[in-house]
Amino acid sequence: MIDSVRLKDVVASGRCTGCAACMVACTRGGIEVDEFAIINDELCRSCDTCSDVCPVLGGSPADEFDNVIAVYKSRAKDMDGQNGATVSGILKYLFEVGEIDAVIGVERDEEWKASPVVISDKKDIAKIAGTKYTYVPIFKAFKDAIDEGFTNIAIVGTPCQVNAARRIKNSNIIGASDKIGAIIGLFCLESFYYNGLCKNLIEKEMGIDLKSVKKMEISKGKFIVMSDEEKSVPVKDLGRYVRLPCHKCVDFSAYYADLSVGSVGAPDGWNTSIVRTERGKEIFEIAKKNLEIEDGSIDAAKKLSERKRKMARER
Repeated sequence: MIDSVRLKDVVASGRCTGCAACMVACTRGGIEVDEFAIINDELCRSCDTCSDVCPVLGGSPADEFDNVIAVYKSRAKDMDGQNGATVSGILKYLFEVGEIDAVIGVERDEEWKASPVVISDKKDIAKIAGTKYTYVPIFKAFKDAIDEGFTNIAIVGTPCQVNAARRIKNSNIIGASDKIGAIIGLFCLESFYYNGLCKNLIEKEMGIDLKSVKKMEISKGKFIVMSDEEKSVPVKDLGRYVRLPCHKCVDFSAYYADLSVGSVGAPDGWNTSIVRTERGKEIFEIAKKNLEIEDGSIDAAKKLSERKRKMARER
């Protein structure tokens, strides 16, 4: 019998992103995810529903910017975070007006080990603020949120995670497709293996105690680590630690999000925000009381998008 589960080919080829959307789709509890999906053949009925929500099988658009409705330069009025803290500001206000009852995001421990988390109170938004640069299976937390009874959940994630969120929302998965209230995407060139980036590069090579690190960022061709002092290395030095599935990803600005946010193309202390859906327009309109907003540009984002596509072609 020919195995009809397309997800197995994704895993075997090393392209599985480890987002865990497949865990949400599988009604038999036959999939676990760590770095990649592990399918329990004894529980699998080859229905292939897991493949229907896989972002790798979902593909990427030919034109990443053909759904842009509006572009802004933005920053939160009263919150700290990575660059302009736009995402934190939006989430805070969505909680305040009852537009969402939970957020799925990524928190970290004192050694920068990331994990997916359900946030159900605006006072805890700071836990998921800031870029982690490593990857986690965020839909494990989405599954937990559904089990806990949340019904209007915001997903904050990278382009592949946002792709999966859109596929879940557009699916007929009972008890999941109608639970996503907002999809907020984060600009992403690539992500890294934790042991490589944090343990090898930052601790061993840069000589920095992870527990002392306050912030990491990529700016002007450098990977910058801020602790008691600021140290940096050329971004090219990170190449050996890039996750395998990132090698073929061509979505930089989170095409499938309602609203995409990043620092590229914005001055220090600001974000570039791209509205991509009618729901994204609603979100921005609702949250603008908590934001400073000016006209923005996607020119810089387009350049990074083309760079990402070129990298994927050459790998």
